[in-house]
Amino acid sequence: MIELRQDDAQDPALRGTDGAEPPARALSDRSTELAAACSRALEALDLEQPIVTREGMTVDDLVRAKMHYLVAQDRSLVQQIQLSDAKAATVLTLMGLLTVNSDSVPLGTGPAATLSLLFLALMGGCLACALWAVIPRYPPGSVRDALSARDRYSWPGLASDALEIDDYAEFMRTSQASQMILSVARSNAAVSRILLKKFRALRLSFQFAGAAVFVLGLRAALGL
Repeated sequence: MIELRQDDAQDPALRGTDGAEPPARALSDRSTELAAACSRALEALDLEQPIVTREGMTVDDLVRAKMHYLVAQDRSLVQQIQLSDAKAATVLTLMGLLTVNSDSVPLGTGPAATLSLLFLALMGGCLACALWAVIPRYPPGSVRDALSARDRYSWPGLASDALEIDDYAEFMRTSQASQMILSVARSNAAVSRILLKKFRALRLSFQFAGAAVFVLGLRAALGL
């Protein structure tokens, strides 16, 4: 997500003549400009900008620290995705077994049939969300082609038909530190969005499961 810096909001070009807060249109234009800069192809980056630090680190140490941070972040995101998939698979197994062995087929009318129907509906939502969280997905070809220009770290970008094997090998042979750092950073940002979607679906699955178990317990308590 692109965020405006505090000093951007203080830019006179983005503020009204009376010093009021910048209008929504100006902020929108600024956000669009920043988003376009972040999606720029790796070959189009300005490599003339110096890599410097004000903390007494050499350029080698700084690049090494940045890459170590990004790679460790990538590993953490991958582990969280694996944990999410494992939880979703567990929910699918346990709730599926509970549904099969619950004897909650809605027959006839009355409170028992209503509770059974509600239970099955909640379990259906639970299983659907868990399945959505764990099912493998990948971007279409057009998206992979766009990724290959700005990200040479994630596998969808490398799997693009627009990126030849020899071109990728040549890029890695001649790439600069800034290109590699931005490539890993962009990949991590994309993976974090995937992880958020998985956890949202998993959270909904647990909520459906909790409601279904409550309905099942209510039916048992009422002796229906």
